[in-house]
Amino acid sequence: MASPVIMLASIFLSISYSPWFSWTENALSDLGVRGNAAIIFNSSLIVGGLLTIIFALGLQEILRSRTLSHAGSLILVLAAASLCAIGIFPETAGDLHTYVSVAFFTLLPISLFFIGAAIIQEPSERNLGFFTVLAGVVMPVVWMLPWGEGVAIPEMLASLAASLWSIVWGTTLFRRFSFNSVSADLANLDWTRIDIFSASSAQQQPFTLLLLPRSLSSLSLFRVKKSLPPQGFRLTSLQQTRLDRFPHRQRKA
Repeated sequence: MASPVIMLASIFLSISYSPWFSWTENALSDLGVRGNAAIIFNSSLIVGGLLTIIFALGLQEILRSRTLSHAGSLILVLAAASLCAIGIFPETAGDLHTYVSVAFFTLLPISLFFIGAAIIQEPSERNLGFFTVLAGVVMPVVWMLPWGEGVAIPEMLASLAASLWSIVWGTTLFRRFSFNSVSADLANLDWTRIDIFSASSAQQQPFTLLLLPRSLSSLSLFRVKKSLPPQGFRLTSLQQTRLDRFPHRQRKA
């Protein structure tokens, strides 16, 4: 998620140092030719490319069981390497800059097509797969529209599409793995089960009111006692257990 934020912020910062820049007459690469704008712009491309390589390798590890996504991740690595090369070889490098720029804007949508096609095959991830393919479609389409003599606008729109995809993917992966990590940690804690018995019930069948970590049991027990009605219920003694050892209730025949 950091890569698109860094690059987009650096692009606009570079533009602020370049009053001569025109969206309809220039290319974004023109920002990397001279002055402070060139230092900011080229450095951000190199850093953003390196971060994208790390992201692509992580994506490859997550989706390694899918052939299409594996190929897409490898192509994404090549696209990220091309992005680094744009910063290393600015316009002053001549034709080499043109080659790496074309490689980046060509390889990136191709990688999204492969990754999206693989994800669509998973029913639970289908929406994310369609979004990935859509981002891959937008990138070449913006180049087909008339924007003027310069190419800064299609370059920016294509970069925004890729950045949005990266942010959505990064947020999705962060939430998923953070939840899985927390769930695994909680499952290994000693938990307190607070059961409530109805005093009017002949069978004295309890129901679980809430589950709390052991370190919070004393404070929680105090709050539960204050919230219970004065008559009709009684609180059991606290039982220490683990999440995977909770007995399942037997259904009445």
